[in-house]
Amino acid sequence: MTIVQKYFIRTVSLYIAVTAGISAVTLKEIERCHNTAKSTHDFRRCNQIAYAYHDKRLNTAYKKLMHALPKEEQTRLKKAQRAWIKFRDTECDLEGYEMRGGSFEYVLIGGCLARLTKERANVLEKFTP
Repeated sequence: MTIVQKYFIRTVSLYIAVTAGISAVTLKEIERCHNTAKSTHDFRRCNQIAYAYHDKRLNTAYKKLMHALPKEEQTRLKKAQRAWIKFRDTECDLEGYEMRGGSFEYVLIGGCLARLTKERANVLEKFTP
């Protein structure tokens, strides 16, 4: 099991709670959270909230694209998305390596997951009708 997979397992309950109330979370609140975070726990929580916010954006854009594209293009999008997920997980595991075994390792991984998910959501939203 990779460290990224462990990160997902450890944050699933917060992810579900945040996703359920995602409409209440704004980008300004995410920014404020990061700006006021003082502890490792605070930074992890902010990253989890940011990740959940951008993951919801990504999934919404992906679903809209899948409904709008012809069958052949849906297959390409699905293949690209699966490759991107593998890249994201590997890249974030690498970014966490700098602090491997320390409590800040999950801060680095969470920040990476939030950042790359935000970037991918932006890309998919550009193509969304």
